Amino acid sequence: RTNHLIKSQFTGFEDIKGVEIYEGDIVIHCIFSDFLDKSDWINIEGEVKLINGLWCVKGEQFPLFAFQNEVIGNVYEK
Repeated sequence: RTNHLIKSQFTGFEDIKGVEIYEGDIVIHCIFSDFLDKSDWINIEGEVKLINGLWCVKGEQFPLFAFQNEVIGNVYEK
């Protein structure tokens, strides 16, 4: 049996609970606005990836820095 250590790059961001966010983390990305009712906010779950120099969730259309995030796991957990 072999144990592998997987390095993940730190994004420079923390989630709403102060947890550091790394490449490969799975986050809930909350898109919200003061102009929207809370029931209209959108929660997107996805993997954090570096795309064209920008940390994103589920592709380029959801940049990590733009809204609130909560780490719920990572792609290496089973």
